[in-house]
Amino acid sequence: MKRDERRPRALVADDEPTTRILIRATLEHAGFAVVEAPDGEAAWDAFAADPPDLVLLDVRMPGIDGLTLCKRIRQHPEGPAVPVVVITDRDDQEALAAAFDAGATDFLGKPLSWRLLGHRIRHVHRASRAFRRVAESERRLRALVDALPDLLLRIDADGTYRDASAPREFPLADEARRAVGQRVGRAGPLPPDALALVQECAATGQGGHLEFEVERDGRRHVFEARFAPASGSEVLAVVRDITHEAELERQLAVSQKLQALGVLAGGIAHELNNLLQPILGYADLVAGKLPPDSREAANLHKLTRAAERARDLVARVLAFGRDRPRAPRVVDLADVVREAAALMEATLPANIEVSFTADPHARATVFADPTELHQVVLNLCTNAAHAIGNREGRIEIRLLAPTEAGDGPAEKPHAVLVVKDTGDGIPPELQHRVFEPFFTTKPPGQGTGLGLALVHSVATACGGQVTLRSHPGQGAEFRLSFPVADGPAEATAPRPPARPHPAPPTPDSAVLFVDDEPTIRELAAEALEEAGFRVLTAGSLAEARALLDRPDLAAAVLDQTLPDGRGTAFLSEIWARHPGLPVVLCTGFDPELGPEKAAALGLAGFAWKPLRTPELVELVREALEGKG
Repeated sequence: MKRDERRPRALVADDEPTTRILIRATLEHAGFAVVEAPDGEAAWDAFAADPPDLVLLDVRMPGIDGLTLCKRIRQHPEGPAVPVVVITDRDDQEALAAAFDAGATDFLGKPLSWRLLGHRIRHVHRASRAFRRVAESERRLRALVDALPDLLLRIDADGTYRDASAPREFPLADEARRAVGQRVGRAGPLPPDALALVQECAATGQGGHLEFEVERDGRRHVFEARFAPASGSEVLAVVRDITHEAELERQLAVSQKLQALGVLAGGIAHELNNLLQPILGYADLVAGKLPPDSREAANLHKLTRAAERARDLVARVLAFGRDRPRAPRVVDLADVVREAAALMEATLPANIEVSFTADPHARATVFADPTELHQVVLNLCTNAAHAIGNREGRIEIRLLAPTEAGDGPAEKPHAVLVVKDTGDGIPPELQHRVFEPFFTTKPPGQGTGLGLALVHSVATACGGQVTLRSHPGQGAEFRLSFPVADGPAEATAPRPPARPHPAPPTPDSAVLFVDDEPTIRELAAEALEEAGFRVLTAGSLAEARALLDRPDLAAAVLDQTLPDGRGTAFLSEIWARHPGLPVVLCTGFDPELGPEKAAALGLAGFAWKPLRTPELVELVREALEGKG
């Protein structure tokens, strides 16, 4: 039988034909399409074949009686949603209880009232449809709630958890479910101070929110809880995991702090470079007048090395304020590590012993930036010192002999650098994150989380890798491998002071040297004049401008930062009066300048301060010869 989609279908089961006819007529008049069944077996077959919208059945039928049929219907997959009205000639409480126990929705007593039958059945059908709509709405709402990534809590006005819903992977899910029936603050995911917010929300109808932190599996999670009034006096709380957002905000704050530090470092570095310039310069001048093998020359060389270490330190500070281009070359890893280890030994407190050993068979020539390698050792040793703290401890730095990186013959050997400490070690659950930028285990304000990230970056940039071995209470061991480079290492030590090449004969020409530091001007004038140049000096752009009218100018050396302007801004004035005049630019710190930018401006030479005296003389000589 084709189902009439416009009218609800009613299945009528009664063994009395006359009763079925009367019921059919009444229900059809009430708007139902009717399917008849003369007994319980036929009624079950009809229901199983095409479940109707409503069932009306007599209790007393041959074969399967009405109560048994009702129970079967309720066991059918679609049976619970179909209303079943039972017709009975008994109206005692025992009979009615048996009908409801079997799953009946309602009952009708005999004899039937034909005037009320249609109204009664329509009412049952409408109520059933409304119930199904509510149940479907609740099902969809529950599906929506289950699909949310957040934790939803239903809380009484007194702070008692009534319900909790969250995805299984939500960090507080299990704790929230166990807390149902208990009060906020005594159990559950919310902190104790959330109780006052819950009670205020229930009393005033005004929502609120709070943020709180929880430690889970060694990780810090940040949550945001928002409260809103619900039905009655209940409060609905939505708890969201904002750990990622909080971490991004922290990283942004650290980046802004580093940016501000870079600006500050740039100013400090500029002043330090101006102080280092005369130290290195006058040391060069004196060294050229001393016997090379004298004790004085050796002492002066130590002074020069100390000043150069200070210069390198300034360069590393400047890396905060500007992007420093990498300058890789073939270097001896042992020399770089030995110098860094000596610096750490002199810097760290007396309770920490620093040792460096190199395998006698180590051929540790690698292609890398020596300043970056120096920073790698400093970062690893600094972290090790923090791990040791105030206890007696030891930091071992070892350079191992080259080992084969792979099984194939084409694989290059690798030099291995090991830094090991006797600190507390790193928990296993955190070891996979130690190389992440901004990740730190130090308390707030005591670490940026960039040290080991830089170590990893340098190792990978050199074609190598870094690994960690650590057990709680047994310290940490960082092992870095670098591919061994072909060819000899380039000298990392400074060029020994020597007489520069003599300047070409310029009896009628002069070099203009502009710098606001009197000591640097005096040093430059002495060094250049000793090399055979005539020198004019100026302490500002205004003083330099007054000298531009001289016809004997052959070259100029400008400081970028001057009291009354920038050296690059003065170039147009120089070239307007002296077209093609070779100009060398020097700067202690300028994030917008570099060799490439200087070449694009048409400069004959460029140098970072502090500048060694031979380098200054060589720059001027090359500028005059057109080699800049």
